[in-house]
Amino acid sequence: MITTAMSWLQRRRDSAARVRDTCGSQFADTPVVRVEGERQTGKTEMVLGRAIRHAQEGEQVVYCSGTMRTNENTFLRAVDLNPLSLEFVCRANGNLHLRFEGGGALHFKAATAGNFTDRWDVAVFDDAAPVPAGRRVKLIYRIVCIK
Repeated sequence: MITTAMSWLQRRRDSAARVRDTCGSQFADTPVVRVEGERQTGKTEMVLGRAIRHAQEGEQVVYCSGTMRTNENTFLRAVDLNPLSLEFVCRANGNLHLRFEGGGALHFKAATAGNFTDRWDVAVFDDAAPVPAGRRVKLIYRIVCIK
């Protein structure tokens, strides 16, 4: 029992170190929810649902994908979910976002775009997406695919 608990604690420490390494030191005080799993197990769908919920609660959320194509696909999946309190859908190229009645919004940005000038409350970083430097957020979701 003690070795199991110690091994669990060591895994938690290792996980925290990996998050610090992948998210950078500027996020040292920011809570990070790391979602791990094999391919095609629903990680993106689950985190996308949480991102929509944060936006419905009035927060500014950014969903950062590794490429523009992945970014557009995730945006279309969010629109297909047809979330409650959805007020406006913007499909302009490079400016994909959903606005909600409570003032919150869910923005979709490709990591390759490099345009991270806005202030976000919550950030979601997909598996291939690098974390933009200098951003201060309240919560980070980091999706990681285990091979």
